[in-house]
Amino acid sequence: MVERDLSKTDPTSNVFLECCIRCNNRNVHRAAETGNLKLLQKAIEAKKNISLLTAFWGPDVTETAIDIMIKNNQHEMLEALMHPKLRVPQHSTYQRERDNSYSSRIANP
Repeated sequence: MVERDLSKTDPTSNVFLECCIRCNNRNVHRAAETGNLKLLQKAIEAKKNISLLTAFWGPDVTETAIDIMIKNNQHEMLEALMHPKLRVPQHSTYQRERDNSYSSRIANP
């Protein structure tokens, strides 16, 4: 019997945060691999656990989640990744809030 690598193919919308930050970043890959928009949105919001939304899976797999989304024509997921839904307070701009959202992520180890 062949075992499935659930960290890459699990179709649930649960963000796996049991391991290190590098493994947490793989949730974005899993969202792209399974076409799970809810998982992608949760990963975007998990700023304290996921450091990069464009990380490689590992040294032997240099394909990013964006590459997977483009290859699979996942336009809605690309839009969610590039232009996340943010609350823009008065006296601010969407661009500033998006930059703050990306820069306020946890640092890579």
